[in-house]
Order: sequence, then structure tokens, then C-alpha cells
Amino acid sequence: PTDVGELRDILQQEELRIREIKSEEAKRRRERFLARKRKQAVGDAFPEEPLPLPVSAKVFSFPEFKSTPRPTGKGLAKAGAHAGKGLAEAASEAAGKGPPKGGGKGRAPEDWRASKLNDTERVYLGMVMYKHYMEKNCGRDQAILNIKQAVLRCDFNVVSLEGLRIIRTSLRQHMEKGSKVIELVRQRGEAALQSVEHPELHQFVYQLSTIPQIDERLKCMLFHVSFKESFASCQKSLSTLRQALNMLNSKRVTIQRFFQTAHRLGQSLNRGSSGAQVAPDVFRSCTLDKLAQTKSTKFPKLSILHLVVALVSRRDASHLFNADDLQLLQNAQNLKTDKVYQDCVELAHGIYSAQAICETGVYNCAETGHTVRMERMRKSVPASAVTSLMPSSSPSSTQDLHEPALDPDDRFHEVLKTFVEENLSDAEDLAEGALQVMLAYRELALYFDDLHSVYPPPNSEGDTRKDLCEIFHHFAWEIRKHCDEVESEHLREFIVASTTEEEEEEAMAKFIGCVATPARSSAQPSEAGSPTRCSARHP
Repeated sequence: PTDVGELRDILQQEELRIREIKSEEAKRRRERFLARKRKQAVGDAFPEEPLPLPVSAKVFSFPEFKSTPRPTGKGLAKAGAHAGKGLAEAASEAAGKGPPKGGGKGRAPEDWRASKLNDTERVYLGMVMYKHYMEKNCGRDQAILNIKQAVLRCDFNVVSLEGLRIIRTSLRQHMEKGSKVIELVRQRGEAALQSVEHPELHQFVYQLSTIPQIDERLKCMLFHVSFKESFASCQKSLSTLRQALNMLNSKRVTIQRFFQTAHRLGQSLNRGSSGAQVAPDVFRSCTLDKLAQTKSTKFPKLSILHLVVALVSRRDASHLFNADDLQLLQNAQNLKTDKVYQDCVELAHGIYSAQAICETGVYNCAETGHTVRMERMRKSVPASAVTSLMPSSSPSSTQDLHEPALDPDDRFHEVLKTFVEENLSDAEDLAEGALQVMLAYRELALYFDDLHSVYPPPNSEGDTRKDLCEIFHHFAWEIRKHCDEVESEHLREFIVASTTEEEEEEAMAKFIGCVATPARSSAQPSEAGSPTRCSARHP
């Protein structure tokens, strides 16, 4: 089918076929019922015949889908939910009951035949199974076996990244609700799964839950299948961040001269002011915004930042930041230094956890701190031996003296070992590169003598620290903007026209006039010689 409409038509045809099958089965049941009544009337004991198998295996063969493309996206999810609902009705009526109404609502609480899966779990698990039906054109039981074997063998050609995520999320939600499917099997046996609503989905959940440490296995498989993409993304982000820091490091002398010019200007404006404090010999990055905010009342279009740009040489002003530098800083700002570093380190920690499984057979869960022994699958696992889906703090202290043989399909440890051998060195190099970038970040913060404002880099929106790349991106944007305005206003020529130091100071005072400072900082002296201090001298 090429669209949702064609898929709906096909499903409607399947529903009609189901009704025909149910009608024939109802007729046969009626004939058997009358035959029993006739034999009972003559005193002949007649044992009850077992009901035929549910028709879901016949329905899900879909022979006419062999040569048609499979649906994707929303159409696939809708088809999975629709098909699952139709099968539930067919199986329920085949067992002599009416179709389920409301997904089990209205049933007595003690009715064990009610579905143990919620609507979300049924839709997503049905989507995984339906996709496999479409690709392999197999029956229900064979599809469950294929997916289970693919998980045991770590066969990513059968189970994709999306399928693994859906399975793991559904199993975790099922566990959080008390693992009702497993409890049902413990109480009534595996055959009871054929009598509940959506039997194929309950069988699917149960078969996957028999795999030892299924949650940890799926987590490792997700890490395995997404490693190359994550590694490439971390490499690209780390390279961008490294280029931005190297660019700042190459320009740090020019940037420092700019800061010193702004610092001296602030001191000259505060000279002779009785209310001004002595400024330290450094210029804090947090005062950069105040340079642009502090306006001249004589020339309202111009700010202290215009004057600082005019005081530095034209060569230094033009070499500070170009368009490529601005774009590089913007890319680094969007990536966030802390996130890039943490992603690289987490990738290394993940492969170290996989290495520990290969060497010791023990998985260390970073989220909970629990230690889980990763056991191998046995050929048969009784229902009473199925443990919780989530990791436990310690393995079972008692073991069966006569354990079944190992399942040859379980290749989890072998696949994981090969994966670690191929990617361990790359992950270590990536983590080492992230550490070097963080050291370069810290070195720049120390050079500009503003370590506590920017290091360690912020890891949340509410953090009071600022990312160095974010500060300098805003700074570079302001510099490029003010450089153009200085040239258009011929401010540099106005200052150069002053030949002596006294005339230069007089020219600056004439330019500044009465300086308007931001209202929020007018009552407090600014840091490190910020021009906002001149409010004490120029009321």
C-alpha cells in the first residue's frame, strides 16, 4: 500500500475474512453442541472436544502482502494498533466470548483474562511485530521467535535501533506496573497467555522477559548500534569547540590590549572622583555588556564601547574578529562546552562498562550504582525462574545444581567483546581530546583572570557562570558592529586630532559629556575600572 487509505482498505478486507472464519467456527461449535446434546440424551458419555486454535496465526500470514511495499510512519503505527484490535476480537470470539469492549473495561477485577498491557504498550509492541510480519511474511509465533533470537544474537539487521528502543521502553513500563504478564505465567502457566486479550503481544513480552538481564542487554545493544553515529557527532562537536578556543588563544594578546584600553579609560574617567574606588589591574569579562550600555548624553548614539574601539589602533580593531570567527564562536556557543565534554566522557564510560562485562561478566549501572552479573541464556528457562526485568543489586545466591545447557543463539558476550576491541582506542582518544579542550578552556579563563566567572563551564540555564564561547560570541558581535559605527562617525579622527595628552583627555571628556549609566548599577561602583564608575564624577 502506498498510503493510509489503501492500507485501511486492505485491513477492512482482512476484517471481512476474519468474520467469515468466525462464522464458520460458530457453525461448527453449534453442530458439536447439538451432537453432545443428542448423545447425552441417550446416556452416552461424550467428552468435551478442545476448542480450535485462535485464528490469529491464520490472519497474520498476510499472503497478499508479499509483493507490496510496507507502510511506514503514522500509517504503520495505526495499522499495528488496528490489526492488534482485530486479532483480539477474533481470538476472544473463537474462545466463545463476545468481542472485548473498551480494552477490558467493565470486567470483574478477578478476571485474569483481561489485558495486562496498556494502550501505549499494545500500540508500540504491535507496531514492532507488524513491521516484522510485513518484512518476513511469517506467522505470529515465528515472528516472536525471530525477534527473540535477534536480541540473543545481537542481530541489528532484524531489530533496528527504533525497535530496540520501543521494546526496552515497553518492558520497563511493564516492570514498573508489577510485571503482570510474568505473574500470570507463574500462577497459571504459559498456556494461559493464549486466553488473555491480545495473546500474541503477551507472548511477545513473556518470551523477551525470559532472556537474562534483558534490560541491561537492550541498553548495551542500544549503545552498540548507536555508537558510530554518537562517536562521529562527538568528534565533530569537539573539533568545532577546539577550533573556537584555538582562535581565541591566537587573538588573546590583541583582546588583552583591548581590555587594557577599556581599563585605562575607566580609570581616567574616575580620576579626581571622591566617590570612586581604586580599580584593580584586571578587566572582568562580566563588564563587557556595560561598555555598550553606558551611553554618552552629548552623543546618544555612541557608547563607551565606541570610544574604546576608537582608542585602539585600526589594525587591532580590524584583526579582532572577522565574519568566520563570529560564525565559529556562534557554532561553539550553540554546542555548549560542558555538553560536548560530558558527551565525550559518557561515550568512554559506556565502552568501559562494556569492557567490564567482557572481562568480568559484571555490569555496573551508572544510573543506580548497582552491580549486575550478566548471565548467559539457557536452552529453557522455567517460568518460576524468570526474574525482574530491572537490574538487581546482587545475583541470586542459590543456583540449580543441574543447569540446562547454554543456548547457542546467545551471542551477546561474543558480539560485545568484538565491539569493544574495535572501538576502545577510538573512545579513549576522544575522551583524551575532550580533556585537552577543557584544559585549553581553563587556560584561557586564567589568562583573562576571570576563572570563577566561566569555569567550570555552566551545565544548566540557571547556572550563574557563563560559557566563555558565549561571552566572546556576544563580544565579537558587538565589536564588529561598533567598528563600523566608529568609522561612519569618524570618531577615531576626532581623537587623533588631539595632539597632546591633556588635549586627548579634554577630547574624551567633551565626547562623553554627561554619561548615562544603567539604572540598576548607578548606585554601585562597577568592577575592574568599568566606565559605569564615572557616574560619581559626572552626575
